[in-house]
Amino acid sequence: MGPTEELCVDDLRTGKRYVVVIQCVDIRPNRTPIGPGVARFTKKEDAPSETGNIQLCTPEFYRKLEDGDDLDGAQAADLTPMLATQLRKSGMPVSEDNFSAEGTVASLREPWILCTSIRPSDATGAAALERQFSSKGPDAVVTTVDDHNAFARQLGIEVAQSAETKRAVKEDAIDLIVRHQYWWACGADKEVDAFVKVFHGPVHYEDSTLRVRSGSDIANAEADRIWFTKRPKFSGEREYRFAVLAGCPATNTFRLDVSPELSRLTTPRRCGDRWW
Repeated sequence: MGPTEELCVDDLRTGKRYVVVIQCVDIRPNRTPIGPGVARFTKKEDAPSETGNIQLCTPEFYRKLEDGDDLDGAQAADLTPMLATQLRKSGMPVSEDNFSAEGTVASLREPWILCTSIRPSDATGAAALERQFSSKGPDAVVTTVDDHNAFARQLGIEVAQSAETKRAVKEDAIDLIVRHQYWWACGADKEVDAFVKVFHGPVHYEDSTLRVRSGSDIANAEADRIWFTKRPKFSGEREYRFAVLAGCPATNTFRLDVSPELSRLTTPRRCGDRWW
């Protein structure tokens, strides 16, 4: 986990106060440096420059895609050790070698996900990414972001201000540690109208299974690891994710209006142009 940044945002127009927490995530074993810039591939009619908004989706949305990763936002779990222990406690002389038990561990709170790709440094890498996303069509738009840290920060502010956070993202959604950090930084003189946390970083591609020996192994399965792990067959996407926690999503997708501040952090280009 990288450094955490906490923002207290007072909206002078509405008089509301938002808390936005930004957390960098990189769970790759070999953390090769990531150069500046990420790229998002969309059909022309879905590009932010055309629609004025960007679409965020839950991991459940991606799991249901025809060619999606059925473990997106989840992790396969080997439950054999835990079950064998429980059976032995009940008096059954069993060994882990006698049977197997499998399951899936998923986060109780799914985030909104914005998928981008790590921008390559040369034409060869750009061509490979364009082939990976050729399904977007001949008029596909590549929306590039030069500063993913600044983008994550502004994305969190925009989500906090959106109507999507009105249902459940009140001060009681702030965990104890973050609440104390907020009070120390901003004071407790005003109610928090929305709390948003943005995790962002590269996706790690692996097939490994979580080996569960006790219930604590499930409880300690880090949500950020689950959200930033995909199967190796998707590694060609070179994905860089922005995972936004903002209460319990009511739908699997929602469109966020792109403000002038967010728009200034993006540049639309056509596939085939020197966007890399």
